[in-house]
Amino acid sequence: MKTDNSGTRPEGRVPDAQLALAIGAELAGAHRRIARIEAGGAAYWLKRAERPNLLWRLRKGDGRRAFEADRAALKRLAGADLPVPAIVAEGPDHFVLPDLGRPLAAMLRFSLGSAGERLAACTAAGAALAALHRAGFSHGRPSLRDMIWDGAGVWLIDFERFRDDRNCPAGFAEDLLLAVHSMIAYAGDAGPALGAFIAAYRAQAPDAVWEQVRRRARRLRLPARVAAIFAALRPGSRELRAFPAAVAFLSSVSGG
Repeated sequence: MKTDNSGTRPEGRVPDAQLALAIGAELAGAHRRIARIEAGGAAYWLKRAERPNLLWRLRKGDGRRAFEADRAALKRLAGADLPVPAIVAEGPDHFVLPDLGRPLAAMLRFSLGSAGERLAACTAAGAALAALHRAGFSHGRPSLRDMIWDGAGVWLIDFERFRDDRNCPAGFAEDLLLAVHSMIAYAGDAGPALGAFIAAYRAQAPDAVWEQVRRRARRLRLPARVAAIFAALRPGSRELRAFPAAVAFLSSVSGG
């Protein structure tokens, strides 16, 4: 592979009989937006478009559009040999990806694996996001839930917010802010895990991203102060606590 991911991409293919049966059984049951299925001794994830009610649509937008954006991005980015898994089966209202490993979010929040493995996974995540940006693409919402460690590299998934107008240095900076915020929220602090992630990202990311990061960090200083006040009132909110810490961290590493 010509990416920063040292794993081997399972290639897209027509589903074999066992996988086709597992897909059919899942589709015949109650609607689940994301479901884990098994076939032939391997695990897969089947994703379907959301069936939103009016309130869901008002809060989160068009679920079908997001689903199709995800599907199209997966095909486009896997085709560009980026660290994105290939779709192994699909239909009009679903697609299937291989189960590639552990989400980085779970590894950090629950201390899964050794400390060395977690640092290796964070390093691989920084390299994977940098590879995406270096190729001219933004993720849209790179949460640690969407960074999958396979023991050798990290795969990026869930591109529901992928849009071409985000494929620019400003979009890369937004991706980096969201990734750093997610890492602090799950790790609990801006410690070694975040250091490993940012070092790998900085080594390979486009130079133009850092001026955008500085600008964004400056603009977010006041909202970060407000978030810190609310975080004190809601100490159980990981996201609120992480936001001012993420802004301060990016301000420091970008010279802002």
